[in-house]
Amino acid sequence: MKLLCLSNGHGEDAIAIQVLQQLRSRLSGLELVALPLVGEGYAYAQPEIPTIGPLRSLPSGGFIYMDGRQLWRDVRGGLVGLTLAQLKAIRRWRQGGGENSGCRRHRTAAVCLLEWSGLRFHWHC
Repeated sequence: MKLLCLSNGHGEDAIAIQVLQQLRSRLSGLELVALPLVGEGYAYAQPEIPTIGPLRSLPSGGFIYMDGRQLWRDVRGGLVGLTLAQLKAIRRWRQGGGENSGCRRHRTAAVCLLEWSGLRFHWHC
């Protein structure tokens, strides 16, 4: 089985690593990859969990909700292009494994909260 983990910042990277290490120890043959949506995902290097897609730190450091000006700085710093490239990376990962070959996604808390609030991720992209 293949598993893609999406995380939304340094704290979620740390939580995801704990979950992924437990899964790795219990499921032989599990292929893990991660896509940190915020930041550069340095935390995934030590436990040897490969990352996919573009990884970049933006001016806000992921705290755009605290100040509208931060959002504008991130947009000027490449947020739109980064987001589109991340969506393409997810699409490539899905096409490389395909849902029928046992690919799954794990989303950490903030990504799930976005989904539950009505801001849906379209996994069929």
